[in-house]
Order: sequence, then C-alpha cells, then structure tokens
Amino acid sequence: PMFFIPFLATPIVNVCLFKFFVSVLVMNSMMYTMPWTVPGPIGILISTGFAPLAFVFVLLTLVLDVAIYFPFIRVYDSTLLAEEKAKEEVIEDDGMAVLASDTVSPSIPTDLTVATATDDDATHVLPETAPSAHGEAYFKQNEVNVLVLCAGGGTSGILANALNKLSKERGLKLSAAARAYGQDMDLIKDMNMVILAPQMESMKGNLKKITDKYGVKLVTTTGRQYIELTNNGDMALDFVESNL
Repeated sequence: PMFFIPFLATPIVNVCLFKFFVSVLVMNSMMYTMPWTVPGPIGILISTGFAPLAFVFVLLTLVLDVAIYFPFIRVYDSTLLAEEKAKEEVIEDDGMAVLASDTVSPSIPTDLTVATATDDDATHVLPETAPSAHGEAYFKQNEVNVLVLCAGGGTSGILANALNKLSKERGLKLSAAARAYGQDMDLIKDMNMVILAPQMESMKGNLKKITDKYGVKLVTTTGRQYIELTNNGDMALDFVESNL
C-alpha cells in the first residue's frame, strides 16, 4: 500500500514525457513492436530505431522514476527500522525477564541454568559446561537433522553453523540447516527437530501444524536462551539432545 501512489504515478509520468519528446522535440516514436520480455529501457531504444533523443529520454525517465519513488522508500525504510527496533526490544525484555526469574534453588546445582519453555514444551536444563559423554554418544549413533528458523535467516545461520562445526570436529552424525521463516518449508519433512527463534513465537501455531504432520519435534526458545545457544556450540548440542 505504501508504494501504491508511485506505482501509478511513474507510468503516467513516463508516457507524458514520451509524448513530449515525440510531439515537441520530434523524437522518433515507436517504429518496431518489441517482445514484452525486452527490458523497458532497452526496448525503448530499439523500438525508436536508436534515436539519439531516445537515450536522453531513457536517462531522464530513470531519474524521474527514482525521484518519485525515493520519498516513499524512505518512509518504508523508516517503518522497517522501527519494526526491527521493536523486535530487538522484545528480545531484550524477554532475556531480562528470564534473567530476573532465574533463581537458584538449593536442590539445583549452581552450574545449571534453568530456562522454562512456553506452552506444552518441556523444561530445558542447559549446562554451562561441555555436553555429557552420553550426549555425544547419542549423536555418534543416531543421524539427527535440525532446522533453525528465524525472521531473516541471519541468527539461525549462526546457530546452525555452531552445531555443524561442533559435529564435524567431534565426528557426530548431526546436520543443521538455517532458513528464514517461510523459506524452503518443505525441508521440515526431512528433519528431526525444528528450533524456532524467539522473534517468531507468533508463528508457532502455524508451524506446529506442519511439524506435527511429519512427526518432527518443534522447540521454541526465549531471547536470552537463543543468544546463549548461538554463542555456545556445546550448549546448543546438549539442547538438541535433551529435547530429542
């Protein structure tokens, strides 16, 4: 909707300018009918028989079209920036909330960080040390495919790379892939687990329908927890094993 006005305005301006060049400046009009697949600027040059004024017309049209779109692009960019800042604030607030609620009970060892998952997901106990021998043994005996989904594929790539690097170093049968939510969703059927980034929590309901269909484990994360997993390959490995 934000680009509706320039979407309508630029063709009108282009046609009016073309009419001016033909009627007033006596530029050649369309002499040849070009296939619709020929790019606009190139098609104008060819169809007018490479008239010298056609080159001026194409350059002027491009400048005017950019000038028309530019203010709307700036507004759209500002809107996206505000949305990104809002998401960052949500993640930071989520992380701070988890940090504030992480009280150590006398019955819980001090080397464990407890992060409570949402809804019906199990509680995950994430050790700050390297994963247990049992965890590595599991991945040496079982092939496990993990898909990490986030909004743009950036942070999910960091987490997937951390898992793949650790898997390669230790000879594990673990393979991780990263995608932006909505991209290559057909990959889910070949996965054992899908890890959903915290900023995509609102998409959990739709995603769960897909994972349930293929019998794939869906795991959500909190803001602070997700950051820790991307920074600590050992913790990420233990996180996957504990949820499987």
